[in-house]
Amino acid sequence: MKRLAFLVTVAYGVGLTARAHAQDKARGCIENYETAQVARKQRQLDQARAAAIACAAPECPTALARECAGWIGEIEQTQPSVVIVAVSAGHEVTDVHVWIDDKLVTQQLNGNAIAVDPGRRRFVFERGTQKRQVELVIREGEKNRKLEVDLGAGVRRMPLAGWVFGGVALAAGGAGAYFEWQGHKARNALDDAGCAPRCDGKQVDHMLKQFQRGDILLVGAGVSAVAALVLYFTAPVPAPIPRLSLNATTVPGGGAFWLQGTF
Repeated sequence: MKRLAFLVTVAYGVGLTARAHAQDKARGCIENYETAQVARKQRQLDQARAAAIACAAPECPTALARECAGWIGEIEQTQPSVVIVAVSAGHEVTDVHVWIDDKLVTQQLNGNAIAVDPGRRRFVFERGTQKRQVELVIREGEKNRKLEVDLGAGVRRMPLAGWVFGGVALAAGGAGAYFEWQGHKARNALDDAGCAPRCDGKQVDHMLKQFQRGDILLVGAGVSAVAALVLYFTAPVPAPIPRLSLNATTVPGGGAFWLQGTF
């Protein structure tokens, strides 16, 4: 008898838990149903589509799920999209972070269309130190609009002669520092001997030669470093390659074509 009562209690508890879980799911379906309607009216189509997919789930009430499933197609038909092409130094690049209205939408361009809400939108593109911001009006129903952004003419590169002068500057600077150290070492030895002003002529000549060699090498290092910097800052920056493309998009009731160029 006690065992039967225990089993009945357990079954009752399981039933309550299942009922509460079902009620939570139904409440979530209703909330997503309402969110989808409000977001559609506000033209926040990305949020509306996500809510419609959620309330079209099999666990939602049949009538509600059927209506949400119908909304998904309607939203997808009207929601615009863009295909982003990024160019740097005249070459297409894909390792670009893209923000739309402060929301990170991708970290790698792959040629796929990106769904966007209609209205005025702010696009931010970043690739390393390169950054570009563009504001566009996105029209409802505009599909696969090609958005080409030029991130810059490219990065100035050190010419070969600049690397040579830079290497000479490093080598001459190191050697000059060594000879200066040898000259100071020789002078300290003479000071410690207390032979001034009658020190051995050979030792004095050795000290002076060390300082002379060091001075010459350090001056050469400075001149080479300046030459390397001049070569770097006067090196030409790669110019963009002229590009011309024919773009097409679909809009409600027809389509549109236009030419776009980068020079």
